[in-house]
Amino acid sequence: VEEKSLLLDHPNLALTTVSYQTFTIMLEGLMRPLFAVCAICIAATPTFAADLILPEMDNEYEVSAPVADWTAFYAGVFGGYTGGRSEYWGSTGGPTFPYVGDAAGGLVGFQLGADYQVESFVFGAAADIAWANLSSSATGGGAEFDSRLDYLGTVRARVGVANETLLGYVHGGLAYGSNTINARLGGAPFTEVHGNSRIGYTLGAGVEAKVSDNISLLAEYSYTDLGDPIVFSNPPGSPAFDLRESMRFHTVKVGLNYRF
Repeated sequence: VEEKSLLLDHPNLALTTVSYQTFTIMLEGLMRPLFAVCAICIAATPTFAADLILPEMDNEYEVSAPVADWTAFYAGVFGGYTGGRSEYWGSTGGPTFPYVGDAAGGLVGFQLGADYQVESFVFGAAADIAWANLSSSATGGGAEFDSRLDYLGTVRARVGVANETLLGYVHGGLAYGSNTINARLGGAPFTEVHGNSRIGYTLGAGVEAKVSDNISLLAEYSYTDLGDPIVFSNPPGSPAFDLRESMRFHTVKVGLNYRF
């Protein structure tokens, strides 16, 4: 009764009370859908985040490993084994010629060279010289021959293909050397001939691998032919006679180069 009397006595207060109740009902009607929308957004957030996967980079943007550059001057050392044969002919012919002897020995030397790379191709030149101990002997028909190659040198070109730190190549060029011969014909005392200069050619192939920017290891095969020059002639006043010797051999060597 008091509340109704108060509202009747103060009509503005009654209007305010009605307006407040109406506002509260409207606000509740607006907030309910808003809360529902927020709940849906929160629930969908993990799924949406899982779908945010960065696309993979195209292969054209991948960074490739650097390819070793073989363009450089170099110096190195090497050692190896040599095996082949020597043959002897006399100018008088006869049924006992030629005499054939197996040859074998080692060599140790050093080399200088330079390479120039164009894309994956490598062009180069090298010169080397080695102390050699390639010995051979042949006997028959009353004759004996002993021969030893004292040194061997080459001047070669080489062409190869590089694959990162590995280089495969073929090579070829001039070969030269000198040998010492002991010969005894028909029971005569041995005649020793020093300093027989030899010249010929060499061909082969090899592989070289870089172990650092400056150091590389190599393995190489060569076939060498030092020709068949006259290595001995009878002195004046004796029956004319010339002795020829051919030297052909295979060499396998390993080495180390320093590039600068």
